Amino acid sequence: MGVWQKLTFLLLLLLGLRQPPWPAAMAVALRWFLGDPACFVLLGLALLARPWISSWMPHWLSLVAAAVTLTLLPPQLPPRLRWLHKDVAYVFKILSCALKIRRLLNRQPPETFVNALERQAQARPDQVAFVCTGPGACSITNSQLDARACQAAWALKARLKDTTNQQATKTAALLVLPSKNIPALTVFLGLAKLGCPVAWINPYGRGMPLLHSVLSSGASVLIVDPDLQESLEEVLPKLLAENICCFYLGHTSPTPGVEALEVAMDAAPSDPVPASLRANIQWQNPALFIYTSGTTGLPKPAILSHERVLQVSKMLSFCGATADDVVYVVLPLYHTAGLILGVLGCLELGATCVLAPKFSASRFWADCRQHGVTVIQYVGEVLRYLCNVPEKPEDKIHPVRLAMGNGLRAIQKCGTR
Repeated sequence: MGVWQKLTFLLLLLLGLRQPPWPAAMAVALRWFLGDPACFVLLGLALLARPWISSWMPHWLSLVAAAVTLTLLPPQLPPRLRWLHKDVAYVFKILSCALKIRRLLNRQPPETFVNALERQAQARPDQVAFVCTGPGACSITNSQLDARACQAAWALKARLKDTTNQQATKTAALLVLPSKNIPALTVFLGLAKLGCPVAWINPYGRGMPLLHSVLSSGASVLIVDPDLQESLEEVLPKLLAENICCFYLGHTSPTPGVEALEVAMDAAPSDPVPASLRANIQWQNPALFIYTSGTTGLPKPAILSHERVLQVSKMLSFCGATADDVVYVVLPLYHTAGLILGVLGCLELGATCVLAPKFSASRFWADCRQHGVTVIQYVGEVLRYLCNVPEKPEDKIHPVRLAMGNGLRAIQKCGTR
């Protein structure tokens, strides 16, 4: 008779005896999780203390059922249930986190993901927040990032003000190449300080897909990488006809009707942005629109609420990352995993985030060694590409201790690289 048949028999026995199942369940749990010595010591102590705890002792039939249970069931936890206690603990951890997030967003003013930046800027002002690799490599500290985000917020506040409530609640859209990751993030976080939803648009779309993305997001402001001048000018007349303000993310503008945002940011103060400007945010309100590339039609957005953004941004800590880690992100910012799990996850955790302008299998481990990367993020085929690169002796010399992501196929070489 198998384990499940025995469990069924014991359950029927308890029902037939009209006894509660908890004594038998407790006896089995003690044996499986504490082992035979600890289990029988506790049972022996319970028998010795019977005169004092008799009023709480179960009926003798329940004790008989517990003894039968210990006799019939195996002395160790079945292999399929080996990690049951860890799974249960993880579920409770997730539920606790979800309740905490809901409480944060129900406060007045609510605490959104941008509050993590403000906390890190106060607690660790000189820690490097982001490092951008590749041509034009640069870095920015927590305090510099927060100050620049405040400048972006003040520079854009008047353009995003809702005339009905005098708060900046209109949507803004970002069309930026990966080479401008850090400037784009300062603007994104500045918009978040104002409580504005932000649409991240795939920068490689042109013409109708680009126009559709901007218009469907409801954006009143579009911020564009200067290197995408041709893409912008192609749809600019229709954008201006819809009263959409367009900015270049730079200090100059070669296009009439398009302003240079960084000039306005340089002139704006770096004073803290009041949290009251985000007072109307609800947990179910959209925080991000992340647009697909439109390979199967016009681009469609993944709409993420403030609650979902906070949930995903806490996954780094759930997976064992700490504030002392350096996280390597090769995914673009117009990708949900790259932006929320990678970038916002690092802000939430207080870890340093290394941003690569694009994924390079040949440069991957060299970048990890150069920047002291301890956590890497992957999605889909990234690890397969890494394993397909001819192996070098130095590939195993790196400080990486954790890989986090999803979509990993069974790769025989993955564990040996």
